[in-house]
Amino acid sequence: MTGDPEGSGVVPCNGRCAPGRGDRGLADKTAWCWGRNDKQQLGITDTANQQLPKQVQGLTNVEAISAGLNHTCAIKTDGTLWCWGLGESGRLGNGTEASSSVPSQVKGLTNIVKVGAADAHTCAFVSGGDVWCWGAGDYGQLGNGGMVKQLTPQKLRTLSSVSELSTKANAACVRQSSGALTCWGNNIFGQLGLGNSDQLSYSDPVSVIAF
Repeated sequence: MTGDPEGSGVVPCNGRCAPGRGDRGLADKTAWCWGRNDKQQLGITDTANQQLPKQVQGLTNVEAISAGLNHTCAIKTDGTLWCWGLGESGRLGNGTEASSSVPSQVKGLTNIVKVGAADAHTCAFVSGGDVWCWGAGDYGQLGNGGMVKQLTPQKLRTLSSVSELSTKANAACVRQSSGALTCWGNNIFGQLGLGNSDQLSYSDPVSVIAF
């Protein structure tokens, strides 16, 4: 359940981003992005598409990166979380809907273990296994029982002890330390693993059948 199945450190989306790429290697802890940039998702000052890697401005000590549809987030070695790109629906988690080419810190979260940037929302879990989501909520993809956008992280009250996280489009799934697999959000194609697509969305986490 990772965005980097081959362990390359590269996260593909409309743009691509990688921690510590280029001539300096992973030990450098900088972030580099390239590709589509119409929503400032590459973290540079202009909005031109880039055919070669460009260093994300003002970001160092990068531990991991997740690239969504039009925004990107990075965990720093101090456990803080920083996002940039399209800010619509609050997907950057900084309390506004303003877009930003400069990484801005997600409000109220520390000790981040994993982040998943999706189409218009973002989820992360922290040390201890609590899950937080923010951004668009029209498909229930924030998992907080509601279907409205949130500009800052909202804790999922029904989940704990999470060890893995994956976000895609308008849904999310987690694995708990018990091995249980739970998903929420858009279910129009049955992507939540419930054995049906009769209910188009779930705003609370539901258990995947057979796990």
